[in-house]
Amino acid sequence: MVVLALDTTTPAGSCALAVDGVVVREEASDVSLPPATRLPLDLMALLEHGRVVLGAVDVFAVATGPGSFTGLRIGISTMQGLAFAAGSR
Repeated sequence: MVVLALDTTTPAGSCALAVDGVVVREEASDVSLPPATRLPLDLMALLEHGRVVLGAVDVFAVATGPGSFTGLRIGISTMQGLAFAAGSR
């Protein structure tokens, strides 16, 4: 099982990729860039470095708080968009 995870509850944020219950890669975001700009690129780079295509992701996980409303909204909508693009239900 491939899990792509995102945490936007803090200003920095982070993302991780797990395969079969093992975290294979995790990244902290560059706080100098706006979250809406950096998050999709961070997630796609994470998948690329992990040699996983978006369609192979089984679970799209996102932290839901507590945190700033804007950060949570950006994180949730980013993961919803990626899940939709990957064809997940």
